[in-house]
Amino acid sequence: MLKLTAFGTLLAAGLMLTTCTAISAQSWMTHQDPAGFSVEVPRGWRVGSEGGRVTAAGPNAERVTIYPLRVEGRLDPGRARGVLVSLSTQFWPRQRWNMPSDGWQFGANGVRAVGADESRVREMTALWWANTGQGATGFFYAVAAPPARFAATEAAFAHILGSFRVTQADGGGGGGGGGGRPGASDPLGGIQFRRWVDPTETAYSAEVPAGWRVSGGIKRFGTGTGRVSETVAQSPDGQVTVRSGDVRIPHQFMEPNQTLMNLGQREGQWGSGGGYFILRFMPAVNFAADYVQRNVAGTCGNLRWLRQSDRADYVRNLAARGLLLERNHYTAGEVIFTCQSGGQPYVGYLFVETSVNPNPGVANMWSVTKLEGFMAPADRATQADAILHRMLASTSVNPQWWAAQVGADARIMENHRRYREFSANLQQQTQAERWASWDRRTEQTGDTLQGRTRVVDPQTGEAYKVENTSNYYWVDPTRGVIAGTNLPYKPTWDFREMIQTYR
Repeated sequence: MLKLTAFGTLLAAGLMLTTCTAISAQSWMTHQDPAGFSVEVPRGWRVGSEGGRVTAAGPNAERVTIYPLRVEGRLDPGRARGVLVSLSTQFWPRQRWNMPSDGWQFGANGVRAVGADESRVREMTALWWANTGQGATGFFYAVAAPPARFAATEAAFAHILGSFRVTQADGGGGGGGGGGRPGASDPLGGIQFRRWVDPTETAYSAEVPAGWRVSGGIKRFGTGTGRVSETVAQSPDGQVTVRSGDVRIPHQFMEPNQTLMNLGQREGQWGSGGGYFILRFMPAVNFAADYVQRNVAGTCGNLRWLRQSDRADYVRNLAARGLLLERNHYTAGEVIFTCQSGGQPYVGYLFVETSVNPNPGVANMWSVTKLEGFMAPADRATQADAILHRMLASTSVNPQWWAAQVGADARIMENHRRYREFSANLQQQTQAERWASWDRRTEQTGDTLQGRTRVVDPQTGEAYKVENTSNYYWVDPTRGVIAGTNLPYKPTWDFREMIQTYR
């Protein structure tokens, strides 16, 4: 966790706030939160903490948000700007984020952005970071208010941000097992790693957690050179599984065609000699979803998708660096899901890359060139994600084995190394955003299982948990009453509609 030395000065510089207005000490109160922080806010403001994010909300749509985070790898202004805009968009998707008039950057380690949405709320966000030997740590923060009130509230914003302090959390909730809130602790803290070597052909090695059960290696298909590999690491209690590759997947697929049908070979069968499996092409995101349904749904019930995303951006980045074969067609995709096993919620992540080798007039051959992910209890997903990245980034091919496979071509070997290194880093660029959302996904899953939903008063920013029995929810702020209806009509004129954030 960062030390908050001169934090108020830093934020004032980053968000261009002023502190010229005198603030009476009697108009402020100190909020001591059991989650592990304290902050001073004007009387009448509400303070809350959710998913590692601290929010102070005023009575007139004013809001201050503070979010500590940890990012894998070092940050520079360009990458930090990407993290800033990504987090800003994730937290407030209706906003349009732009560069301030005097530029993105402030100082050597700060970037900022401005935004506005249909409600005409003025928003400013900023990210300040410090690079360490274990990656980058920093603070994301935002202030918002109606444009007419923004200037008058700047002094209060600066005071709130400057008063924020990290304290000792009560009890220890949210940090057990290394899977607590992002930024609250090192997800790999206390884990020792060892180098595991492929036991079948000593073809490659990777760093894995010491004491974990690790299996895998090379598997060859048919009489040719077709091969696949896998590395599977499982925690001692069996609850966390991290995987790279799967030897159950054929190394090569052939799309069904008339020629194969004439030979009596149908989809779902092995081809002659076991050199290929007949199956129509599946884009990566579809293959990932099908893989989860086949391999997870039977043992982890109540499967629900949190995300199914095509990763065309990943393919474009690899192609731009000459790391893909030009004649082939590539797709990439990822899925995130939740399920129930042993009475507790699990979170899973899977990334897949596929490649099609077109052969006009003959048959299209395709393969799964990358499959990696994890399954873990929801409160350990952050740790599993970090272990996956460590395992992928540390994988190294035995050069003697490689030379025996393809000949001593140093250029091919170097291109293969560059592909592995760049693709691992590229896939993990969104890791900070994934960490930032694990707690929110876990909370949503728990609420769904308990028949609850989360609603927010759009005018005050205050959030509530209510029974998920209606299509619409309304609040009467004068009486503090929340009501639900199945039709979009107010119970009475003095109610206003609330936003359901789980939709």
